[in-house]
Amino acid sequence: PVTTIPTTPATKKKYFTKNTARNTFSTSPKQIVLPEKYNAVGEHAFAYIGLPVHVDSVTIPNGYIEIQRYAFYPLKIDNFINIPDSVTEIAESAFALEKYAYVVCSPNSYAYSYCKSHYLANSVDGIPKRPEHIRLDKEDSVVIKAGSTVDEWLNTKYQELIIPTGTTSIEKGAFRNRNDIEIVLADDSLEFIKKGAFANCNSLQCVYLGFGVRSIASDSFSNCSNLKLVYINLRGDEFEQIDRILGKEPQDLWISESAFSGCSQLKYIVSLSYSKKLDSICKALHLTYVYDDITLNKKSASSIPDELKLLTHHVIRRVAQLHI
Repeated sequence: PVTTIPTTPATKKKYFTKNTARNTFSTSPKQIVLPEKYNAVGEHAFAYIGLPVHVDSVTIPNGYIEIQRYAFYPLKIDNFINIPDSVTEIAESAFALEKYAYVVCSPNSYAYSYCKSHYLANSVDGIPKRPEHIRLDKEDSVVIKAGSTVDEWLNTKYQELIIPTGTTSIEKGAFRNRNDIEIVLADDSLEFIKKGAFANCNSLQCVYLGFGVRSIASDSFSNCSNLKLVYINLRGDEFEQIDRILGKEPQDLWISESAFSGCSQLKYIVSLSYSKKLDSICKALHLTYVYDDITLNKKSASSIPDELKLLTHHVIRRVAQLHI
């Protein structure tokens, strides 16, 4: 008689696709937990987001078996991605980890072998140590200051406030009358700077804001007598045209006429690319608009003192180092 060996049918894959992701998550998600009713992450599942977006974490439930190529691009994972033991296929370039991010996995899992072959930090070998940050005050929970000696790449001659990723608002009067802040650095998460948030911060010299900013209220930076430069990385007009093609509403920006009242040394607002909206705001505020911070070769560049060029380059370098 012929002996037959029973076989286990292959698990049918139910893909978490781009359309599913679009209907499940926003264009700027912070923590991602995939739905349990699927078992495979499709190729380019998060491509609908378009521009690179930082997320705190990604959790893949147990039962998923595959992660396809570029599945989590353009997401930049800042903390961790949790990959269960059930996953037995991970394509090349499936996800991108930032400097201190790692993969949560277990020993003997496929995910762990993937980490070893791709030199990825993981929970089995030990998670990477992040630089320690020092809070300015207990009540200043929305902003932290980078210590100047805790990590070589954070060394700076300036006293900096680094707005944590995910912070959407600096509340009314949050840092009024502080004299230990020289530079403020915020990523694209920050949307609102409320009334008097940084009023009377006499040591403040430069502010960097990401393209998420929507409102800078009255007296936000009033009487910051040493404020010399405001960098607003507003998306240029070419991006707004792309948004309209994709059916997205362009990001609005409003700056109060008194947002920078009493800032006697402030003469320039800088952005990476030209924005008609920001240009008109600068004219209303009687500020000079410079929209090429790398070469500073636009018509207004010749009027910028060398010390401000150096300050601009310092801030851009710090933003790149801090991944904000």
